Amino acid sequence: MVSISRANRVHRPERVLAYISDESFKITNSLYNGFCPEELLPYLYSFGTYDGIGTYRLSPELAKEKGFNSVVGLEFRPNDPKVKIPENLDKITIPENDYLLVRCVYDDDFDYSLISEAVNLTLSKHPTISDNYKFLEKPVAVPVYVLKDQILVLHPIEIINQKTVINENSYSEVSKEDLFDYAQKDFITHYYNWTYMNQKLSSFGKNGVTDYCFVHFNVKDFNMINELFNHQTGNNHLCAITERIEECKDWIYFGARCDNDNFALMIKDMPDDEIIKKLTDFFEPISYLKNNPSYRIYYKCGVVTMMNCLNSGRRVSDYAKIAQSLCKKNNLTEIMFYTNEMHDKVMYSKQIKAYLDTALENEEFFIYLQPKINVETNSLDGAEALVRWNFKTKEILSPAKFIPYFETDDSISKIDSFVLKTVCKKLQEWKKQNLALYPISVNLSRKQIEKVNIVDHLREIVDSYEVDHSLIDFELTESATIDNTETIQDILEKLKALGFKISMDDFGTGYSSFSLLKDIPFDTLKIDKSFIDNIASTSTEQAQVCKDNIIIKHIISMSNELGYKCIAEGAETKNQVERLKQMGCKVIQGFYFSKPIPLEEFENKYLGRK
Repeated sequence: MVSISRANRVHRPERVLAYISDESFKITNSLYNGFCPEELLPYLYSFGTYDGIGTYRLSPELAKEKGFNSVVGLEFRPNDPKVKIPENLDKITIPENDYLLVRCVYDDDFDYSLISEAVNLTLSKHPTISDNYKFLEKPVAVPVYVLKDQILVLHPIEIINQKTVINENSYSEVSKEDLFDYAQKDFITHYYNWTYMNQKLSSFGKNGVTDYCFVHFNVKDFNMINELFNHQTGNNHLCAITERIEECKDWIYFGARCDNDNFALMIKDMPDDEIIKKLTDFFEPISYLKNNPSYRIYYKCGVVTMMNCLNSGRRVSDYAKIAQSLCKKNNLTEIMFYTNEMHDKVMYSKQIKAYLDTALENEEFFIYLQPKINVETNSLDGAEALVRWNFKTKEILSPAKFIPYFETDDSISKIDSFVLKTVCKKLQEWKKQNLALYPISVNLSRKQIEKVNIVDHLREIVDSYEVDHSLIDFELTESATIDNTETIQDILEKLKALGFKISMDDFGTGYSSFSLLKDIPFDTLKIDKSFIDNIASTSTEQAQVCKDNIIIKHIISMSNELGYKCIAEGAETKNQVERLKQMGCKVIQGFYFSKPIPLEEFENKYLGRK
C-alpha cells in the first residue's frame, strides 16, 4: 500500500548513471533492507554523487537497446576531475531536466507499478501541478530512491505553463530598470534580496549553474550592534557583508540579503572540508566592525550540500535554517551541515512544543521522586523531583526525550512551573496528613531565570500552597550560571533571603565551577555522576590514585570547609557508596538506594503513610 505524502518540482543537471542490470528487481528489493551492491559500495556518498543508490526504470527504446528494463546505480557529476566515476561499470548519460519529486510512504514490498500509479494519481488530484506540468513522454530513466520511511520518485516532466520571470535581461520588456531594482534588490544594502535568490533557486540549471551548495547565515546578536553603537553602524556592517560576497565571486554563484541580518548564498559544490575553509576565510574580514576593530562579530551558518539541494527545490533554505538553528556556542563562528537526522529532530521538537500546552491541560505530565539518603544515619534526607511524560497516553517519555528540546526556548519554564506546583501541592497534602516533611529539589532552568520578576513568580507559587520555603530546594546546572553571573547572583540571593535552598547540580562538569562558589550563595553541591561512575571500577590500591577519586575527595573536603552540603549523585553499587562514605560524603542519591519512584510509592516507603 502506497500513499502520497508530498510533491514538488525540482531541477536536476546532466549526470552520468553508473549502473548494474536489475531485470528481476532482486537488487531493488534488497536495497530496502539496507543492501548495497559491492560494485557500488566504494562510491556511495562520495564527492560528486547525486543522492544514494537508486533504482531506474529505463525508457522502452533504451531498454530494447540494453536488453533489460531496470537498473540499479549511482549518479555522478560529469566532466569534473575531482569526481571518481567507476570505470568497470556501464554508464548512461541522463540529460538535464525538470522533475516532479513525489514523496510516498509505503507499508508493503516495493512495486514500481504502484509508484507509477501513485504519481499519476498525484497529478490528477493537484490541478496547480497538472495545469503547469506534464510527464515527459519518453524519459531516459525514471529514478526512485529510498529513505528511512519513504520512497522518492523523480518523474521527468515538461513545463507547459511557465510563468514570466522578470530578470536582469528583461528591462526593455518591463520598460524601467528601476522595477527590477525595486523588486529584487534590498533598499538598505542595494544588494540582491530573497526574491532574487528565490528566482535563482527556481531556475537552477537554466542560469549557468549545474551544481551548487546552499548557505544561509546570520550575525550572532546583531541587535547588540544597533544597541551599543547605532543603526547606521549595523547597516554599514550589512553592506560590508554584501561587499564581501562580491569579492568571492570565484566560488559564490549568487548571494542575497534575505531580511534583517540573514543572508543566503548559492556556492560551488565542493568537499565539506573545502567548504569549511572557504566560509571560514569568507567570514574572517567581516568578523569585526570597520570603525571599531576591537568589537568581534560571529556568525551562525547552515550549509546544505549538493545532494540534499537537488531534492529540496526552494525548500533548501528551510533545511539550511535548520542546520543554522543548531549553532548554539557563544563567541564563535559556527558552520553546521544539514543532515536528514537534523530534520527529524527539528520536526520532532516542533511537534512536541506545539503539543505542550495540550499535554499540560490533559495532565499527561507527572513527577517521580528519587530519595537522597543520609548514609551516616541511613535515613531520608530529602528527594529530587523528576518529570515524566505520558505522551498522548501512549508512551512514557523520560526527560531525555523532551527536556533538551524545551530548554531551547521558554517551553522549559512551563515544565519547571508544573513540577514546582506539583511538589508544593504534595507537600501541602503531607502537611495536612501530619506526615514527615523533607526538602524536595526542583529544577530552575536558565530560561526561567531570565524571566522578569522570576523571584516573585516562584514565591507566589509556593505561598499559594502554604509551603515552608525551606522545603523547596532550587537546583541549577552549572551551565545555567555562566553567562550572566551578576544577574543570577542577585536572583539567587533574593531567593535565599526568602528562605529557599539553592543547589548546584552537575558540579565539576564546566569551566567555572570553583569561581562560582565565591559569588553565588549555594547551600548544596551535587557531584556529577560522571565522576562517580569510575571510583569503584578498579582495585582499592588503584582507586587511591584515580583522578576521579582525587577530584571527588577534594570537592567533599572543600564543601565541608565552606559549609556546603555535598551530595553524590548517581551511585549505583555498594562499592561506590562505601568509597564515598570513606571520603566523607554524608548524603548520596542513586539507583543503589532507589530509582525515581511514583509519589504514592515514595509516601509509603519513606514517609510511613498507611
